[in-house]
Amino acid sequence: MLAIAGLRPAPSPHPNPAYSWAVVGALVLAALVAFIDRQVVAIVVDPMKADLGVNDAQIGWLYGVFAVFYAIAALPIAWLADRRSRKFIVAAGIFFWSLMTMACGLSRSFWHVLLARIGVGVGEATLSPAATSLLGDLFPRQRVPLALSVFQTGAIMGSGIAFIIGGYVLGLVQEAPPLKLPFFGELRPWQQTFVYVGAPGLLMALLFALLREPARRTGAQVGGGRLGELAAFYRSNLKTLTLHHLGFLSLVLAGYAFVFWTVPFFVRVHGYEAAEASQIFGWIFLIAGPTGPILVALLARRLSDRGAKDANIVGGMAGGAAAILIILAIQFTPNAFWAFVLYVPAMAAINSPFGIAAGALPVITPPNLRAQVAAEGPMKAGEWVSIALFFLVLLGWIFFSQDLGMGTVAVSGAVAFLVAGLVRWEDINNGVNWGVVLLYAAAISLGVQMKDTGAAAWVAQSFLDALSPIGGGEGIGLWAAVSVLTTGITNMMSNGAAVAVLGPIVLNMADLAGESPIVVGFVCAVSSAFAYLTVVGTPACTIVYSSGFLKTTDFLVVGWKMVIASTIIMLMAAAVYWPLVGT
Repeated sequence: MLAIAGLRPAPSPHPNPAYSWAVVGALVLAALVAFIDRQVVAIVVDPMKADLGVNDAQIGWLYGVFAVFYAIAALPIAWLADRRSRKFIVAAGIFFWSLMTMACGLSRSFWHVLLARIGVGVGEATLSPAATSLLGDLFPRQRVPLALSVFQTGAIMGSGIAFIIGGYVLGLVQEAPPLKLPFFGELRPWQQTFVYVGAPGLLMALLFALLREPARRTGAQVGGGRLGELAAFYRSNLKTLTLHHLGFLSLVLAGYAFVFWTVPFFVRVHGYEAAEASQIFGWIFLIAGPTGPILVALLARRLSDRGAKDANIVGGMAGGAAAILIILAIQFTPNAFWAFVLYVPAMAAINSPFGIAAGALPVITPPNLRAQVAAEGPMKAGEWVSIALFFLVLLGWIFFSQDLGMGTVAVSGAVAFLVAGLVRWEDINNGVNWGVVLLYAAAISLGVQMKDTGAAAWVAQSFLDALSPIGGGEGIGLWAAVSVLTTGITNMMSNGAAVAVLGPIVLNMADLAGESPIVVGFVCAVSSAFAYLTVVGTPACTIVYSSGFLKTTDFLVVGWKMVIASTIIMLMAAAVYWPLVGT
């Protein structure tokens, strides 16, 4: 009768408050585990540098690449959280990021650790979107900001506990005899630290699989929000949402960098041992850090009670401004004691915007765009098998690609999908452009043959002989010539194929000219992205052209300006920025 009359069923009541806060407690534990696994890399910076032979810039990438993939993965995971079981999304994420944390400790090279950190970022990206969606359905709207701030305290406490436990574990394993594992061999103290802190998360994943999924709330519209509604909402609130995202993103990046380099700061500037500095900082973080989000949430609630519509955002701004001033003051402290003293208010302030930043969104966002009815039901067995195979391929790339080759691992994964019945050969055969596959295979084969036969060295020498009379045989002149050559080949035969052919040539040119092969290789790699001039330069251009709205000449008309601008920016980076980061 309700459907016939055009009426909507009343939303189901919220769960029992005791159960809702129990779920918050479970999410706090998950956040604890997440931040322990996220922050432990900051404790072992110096021993990791010594063993892997890397510099500060590369170590910084271990944190930066985590953040990049964390942000990228959060977008599709947020979409998934509005349609699938959120408890299972969190459970799978905890299991995967814990496994990847342990993989960091089992790695033998910087690139293996980097790939594992990417996995940690992808896994941890499951927690925040799923938690936001869960809490939006567990609590009345006016209670959501407080619940999110309490949840965020788990992340903050996790950072503090990470430094306490990580420092303690590092101190223990430094004094313990070497740990030897079958297949992986001897693990150094920093490697053992990763393994020991990652293992408990495997059990935490089981806890979330046992939770009860709350009913979704769709507000005024049954069926949930669609992409068009979301786009319309962003268009009508573009300034608010853009400034919200950029502002809090900047505060988050500043906070992460400040925390990451804290232990090295006390080791290098004040002469502390890493384990000791880590534990002192951990206790400060654990005690002072959680107070920030709670205080700011209470401030925002007080402002809201007085009628302020932007209470959450103003509260976050106040905390962020205080953090910037205190961090600057720390740089001028005369000794470690006063630095640690200022770290107390600094950790409260730097963490204060985190909960309230997320807490602003459920309040200003319509319910049908915050969570949708899970119309498709729980994930099927085949979907779980697909996820498992993906993770196995990723692990294969991390641990076995050096011996087997990345292509062998990838093909093995494709065969596994076929054998498991997850895809059909007809789907692959119809959906794969074999001409493109053959183009890349031919380009790679040509590059290998040129390297093996010496043709690449001959072409490189001939190219240098032609460039030398016009000043292009070294330095920025050579870089510009390599860029022009790569851009031209890219726009004739696609960027990936161009790099496969030109790679052996430009590296030989660098060797013959006495230039850094890393710089020349980077110039070639970056220039291969300047595929603006033709339809075949990159698949993206082909897809746009296939829409029928553009002619082939349109790419040339606009593309030449982009090529010039991109080349100038790249050459400036090669001459000024890259040397600063040790390239």
